[in-house]
Amino acid sequence: MSCRLEGLDTVTVKVGSGSEAKVWKLPMNILKHVSPYFRAALSPPWSESATGTIELHDDDPVAFRLFLRWLFNWTLGGSDKPPKEALPAVEPMASLHAWILGDKLLCPRFQDYAMAHLWYNFDTEKREDAAVIGQAYRNTLAGSGLRRWAANECLEFIEEPNLRLDKDDERVQLMDEIDGLAVDVVKLRMLHRGSAKTMTPFLLVSSHSDYISGP
Repeated sequence: MSCRLEGLDTVTVKVGSGSEAKVWKLPMNILKHVSPYFRAALSPPWSESATGTIELHDDDPVAFRLFLRWLFNWTLGGSDKPPKEALPAVEPMASLHAWILGDKLLCPRFQDYAMAHLWYNFDTEKREDAAVIGQAYRNTLAGSGLRRWAANECLEFIEEPNLRLDKDDERVQLMDEIDGLAVDVVKLRMLHRGSAKTMTPFLLVSSHSDYISGP
């Protein structure tokens, strides 16, 4: 059965695996309210509804902590769209994992929140951030906001007038290695050439809101 905490039915959520795993006791009804995934898992006949425990072995505890920040600081406060200055610095890879977690939990608004972090904290010029672009493209389906973001970051990089392209650069290699990425970048370049919505000559978007799920 589920545990009791301050008069509320709670569920134990274990995120991650091994020594990196973290455990939270959280209000069951709130999780069920915001996530169809939790709603289904915590209802009969699934075993989690009887044990009061959900294990998310494949997910990132840092990403789940971001989910909780979104849930308790913003959603329950009446808004899930905090201003830029209210977004704490989060590593781009953790923001990416949070977006993927939101997809698993069927929470598009949390995905929007994760995308805001990714947009504000990602640095196109940092070579190490190329891994984030690669994972974003590989782990999403055609047409998804995250995949469009990944293609756009490559486009922004190659169109940056002050950068000198190097065939050994990780982002150039990604376009060679990942099926479809170079094609998507070229499509964006052709589609939005001369668009009034550009920041640089061929940049697709002007804010993270162009990637989110809608009003």
